[in-house]
Amino acid sequence: MPGQRGVRLLAGRAFFEVAHDAAHPFVVRSGPVSVTVTGTRFEVSRLQGTSVSLLQGGVDVRHPCQPQDCVLHLQPGQRVQLDEGAATATRGAVAQGTGQWQQGRWLVQQAPLGEIAAQLQRYGRARIVIADPTLAAAPVTGAFDLHDPDAALALAVQAQGGRVRHITPWLRVVTRR
Repeated sequence: MPGQRGVRLLAGRAFFEVAHDAAHPFVVRSGPVSVTVTGTRFEVSRLQGTSVSLLQGGVDVRHPCQPQDCVLHLQPGQRVQLDEGAATATRGAVAQGTGQWQQGRWLVQQAPLGEIAAQLQRYGRARIVIADPTLAAAPVTGAFDLHDPDAALALAVQAQGGRVRHITPWLRVVTRR
């Protein structure tokens, strides 16, 4: 569309601070989801489905659903999680600490240990394997330093009574004690 600004998020997470320009909307495309803004601060994550968290301004989130496309308008403090496979959306409040990963901090609340390990793996060089599925599903709440993913992983695992084994510089295995 002429006069449109935007990006395509293939994977990962991005934080945007967009200057107001009603004549030239900014569009983020993440799989089948598109987020249209004219001026705002927000985060789009494409890790497990697509999530949009709005800190300031307003956004319209468009995604495919039956029988036609759905458009959700978010207000500051709102978040939507979109399951691309099932074409469903779940609304909620913006998670505490949204956008803090830019400063190397990550706050999580009741996140499965497996999800935490997957995120921390992106910040280090080692692959992380959790040997016990019940341990991977265990919920963890905490604040983690993304500049030291090994220490962050050890802290998250310790809270669940597990331990991290450093097999090689490129492999970590998480087990119960």
